[in-house]
Formats: sequence, C-alpha cells, structure tokens
Amino acid sequence: LLVSHSKEVKTRVDHFKNFGFVDEVTVIEPGINGKMSEFNAAVGILQLQHFEGVLRRRAAADELYRELLSPLPGIRCLEPVRQNKRNYSYLPIFIESPYPLTRDALYALLQENGVYGRRYFYPLITDFPMYSDLPSASQINLPVAAAASQSVICLPLYPDLPQPEIRRICNIIRGAT
Repeated sequence: LLVSHSKEVKTRVDHFKNFGFVDEVTVIEPGINGKMSEFNAAVGILQLQHFEGVLRRRAAADELYRELLSPLPGIRCLEPVRQNKRNYSYLPIFIESPYPLTRDALYALLQENGVYGRRYFYPLITDFPMYSDLPSASQINLPVAAAASQSVICLPLYPDLPQPEIRRICNIIRGAT
C-alpha cells in the first residue's frame, strides 16, 4: 500500500509495478510485476479446487480454435511443446504470408469487433529506451525475437469462453482472407 500526496510519486510507482509500462506499447523505465497481494494469493489457492475443470475447458477452447484456424493460409498456431501436462494459458497465433493483413491490421480488426487479443513480445524489451543502446539489444542478435514481436497475437482464451464466441473470432480472422 502506498499513500502519497504527490501525483508524480503515484504515477512513478504505478509504472514501476507494471514493468515500466505507461500504456500498451510505451515503456519509460525499468519495472517489475509487483501486482500480487496476499488476498490474490489466497483466492488463487482457493481456485485450485477448480483447476482440473478449468484445464479441461481451456483445452476444449484451444482445440476448437486450432480446428477452425488450421485451414487458413498465413495463420499458424504455435505448436505445443512436449510436456507432461499443458496449462492452456495462451493461444498465440502467428500472422504470416500469404495472410492478407499484417499482424497489426488484424489486431485492429479484432479490436474493432470487440475482440481483445494481445500482441505478445511487443515491443521487445530491447526496444525500450533504457536498453536500446546496449550492444546485446541489436536486432542482428535477435532475429527470431524480432520476427515474433511483429507476428504474434494471443487470442482470448479463458475457461468460460463460449464456443460461439470462438467461432465468431475465427470468422473475423477468416473474413479477411
């Protein structure tokens, strides 16, 4: 808890606790993920009793997305890595040729239709002013990260996401082809 009479102090703390982000694409200083509280942790512990059901519903949503998106040229779902059990926390898709829209154009189209995906890995941390001058931040050193930052959208994925909504989202994506 922070109490301050200074708006500047509050703003700086707000940025600091959210990775230095001012908005979705502007980062002005280093920061942390400082948003967890004891209350949130307690709620999380209580949610564990629903964990298996949540995973099943998220897995079903993931499966439907993949089924509907797989035939679309230029839309590629990230292949699951080998692991004992997936958590289905994200559904990243890559926007590639020959899909007719850029990632950002598809992102805007989805937003216009009330679908709030997320451009993950964007902007790259190496693009932030406090890191961009470091030799290790050169795009030459990061071709895979740079490509991902320009092509990934994570689609909405949560346990109670209705199948008709998944179909609507996929129809929006399909409609641009």
